[in-house]
Amino acid sequence: MLQAGTEKLTMTTRLLNVGELCERYGIARTTLRRLMLRGKVPLTPLRVGRQLRFRPEDVEAVETLLVEVQADRPAIGKPVINS
Repeated sequence: MLQAGTEKLTMTTRLLNVGELCERYGIARTTLRRLMLRGKVPLTPLRVGRQLRFRPEDVEAVETLLVEVQADRPAIGKPVINS
């Protein structure tokens, strides 16, 4: 079993690798690494040997957070209508 913090991950837990995450977002690996280093993507990777892996539930939580943040921002180039 892999261990991350106090959680135990079984071998059946499907972790996403860097390539899969980049493909999901349509960005380059270097862009993902840069965003993570700058704290723009609040994901904590797990190390499996020399590789970084990500829990699907963490990725989904970040995506939900990003959707909520974008919903609160006005669209660029469109007027803001105050009711």
